[in-house]
Amino acid sequence: MPSSPCAGSLPSRAVAFALLGLASASTGCGAGPGSAAGSGAERSEGAGVVAARPASVSPKADSSQGSAAAQPSAPAGSGEWSGPAGPLDAEGFRALMEPFGMAALQEKLQGAWVFSGGVNPIATAWRVDGTSFTLVDHEGATKEGALELLAPCKIAHVVRGGLSETSNYWTMIATGDGVYRAGASMGLLRGEGFVVCTADGIIVGDRSGCARWRDVGGMEPRWERSPASCDLVAGEGGTLRVRSESVAELTLTVYGELLLRWSPEESRGHEVAGLDAAVAAVKAANR
Repeated sequence: MPSSPCAGSLPSRAVAFALLGLASASTGCGAGPGSAAGSGAERSEGAGVVAARPASVSPKADSSQGSAAAQPSAPAGSGEWSGPAGPLDAEGFRALMEPFGMAALQEKLQGAWVFSGGVNPIATAWRVDGTSFTLVDHEGATKEGALELLAPCKIAHVVRGGLSETSNYWTMIATGDGVYRAGASMGLLRGEGFVVCTADGIIVGDRSGCARWRDVGGMEPRWERSPASCDLVAGEGGTLRVRSESVAELTLTVYGELLLRWSPEESRGHEVAGLDAAVAAVKAANR
């Protein structure tokens, strides 16, 4: 998929496209996903000074998750979240994300995937081999890059050349039964903990409350915490309502461990035999 141009002098390099859940950033266009400002040269979201790993969300077992027979529980999560105060560097933020399955996302993404139909009317595809990430755009053209995991629900396709770097971002979720992509907002439940990726930040919380995290760094990641309000009605068919200074109100539906705006069937990716099959599928779908 071709990189999108920068939009004027917008202060963030995360430009969300609600249709595809995609944001694009290139050198000199500002800051990264969930960022407030940039410093000219782009940087890898995985870079940064290593700091002591902070306390992170500790999801607990919750038998109501993932069961169609489970009944919704009372609203929870609107209080003061007990997680780290921040700011966090790249290592610290990754530690906060680990309980939600960062490693599982990279493992599940291996292979070739096509996203077509449902909430992905313009077909796109890619192939992941380790951290090698080949992107297939809407015309079937390919672009080589590297895979970076920013959160259990957000990934980046990064192309580096000399002193420049261009990144494309998606909200993504991988579970045992599939890979899902659906617009700019989606999340995961892990017991009583949850993470939600939006176009303008990442919401993390549990039954004690929640908070919004944004990368406000330039060349070095610096994730800062700000208040958010989350009302979780757990159980199949329940909801998570999120509000923050940048989100008036976002409502996601609980599908097992998935938090989606659309149904899993409308959001699911399709695994194909390889890159050639992915290119052919994209060309056929977009005719």
